[in-house]
Amino acid sequence: MTTGLGVPTIITWTQGGNNVYITGTFNGWKHKIKLLVYSTHDFSAVLDLPPGTHRLKFIVDDEWKCSNDMETATDPDGNLVNYLQVLDEDDEENNDEFGDNDLSTVSSSGSLSMAENKKYSNVIPPELLQLASVMANNDQKDDEELQQQRKTLLEWEKKQPQPPGLPPHLEKVLLNSHTVSEEDNSVLHEPNHVTLNHLYACSIKDNVMALATTSRYRKKYVTTMYYRPVFPKN
Repeated sequence: MTTGLGVPTIITWTQGGNNVYITGTFNGWKHKIKLLVYSTHDFSAVLDLPPGTHRLKFIVDDEWKCSNDMETATDPDGNLVNYLQVLDEDDEENNDEFGDNDLSTVSSSGSLSMAENKKYSNVIPPELLQLASVMANNDQKDDEELQQQRKTLLEWEKKQPQPPGLPPHLEKVLLNSHTVSEEDNSVLHEPNHVTLNHLYACSIKDNVMALATTSRYRKKYVTTMYYRPVFPKN
């Protein structure tokens, strides 16, 4: 059940400690909420969270920690955080219709459910295949059943978890960066080690695509540029 403030959600910490707090994107990381003692090692709190995906983290005895009982991921700054998806009643019905995804979810009853025995494969979800087929027949606007199916599938697609963003340190590359010396434009900044051996591409400009990769041998760095003409298809 969703209240005017959000979905009542039970947050639990089961890894011990004396004083446990929680904070996250649901309050802008500005406030910490104290969890009450549930048993010897368990702490819990009930929060009214709006439907959607939330990132959060626990503060246990003045130390930031992630729970092993919840999904973890990195935030835009590369920090490890817990995350969960809070579902409204309408979202639960869609999940029942299309099947559960792998994201940890909290239903309107406040219980946390986690996908077990996750498996990754190259099998495309049937809903995406259905959506592609429906979008290919988008010109059939008079078909009410087809349009209703398209609307339902698009709503399902919007509620799926988004793919993780590019780690921030991979955005700081040598390609198109300012040179160190005005006299010798071949001298570049020393690259971060995590950017090595990646292939970077610039946007196509003047029918030319530029690619670059940086490698290291001991204390020397070598950046190789590749240029390839790209002509539009007739």
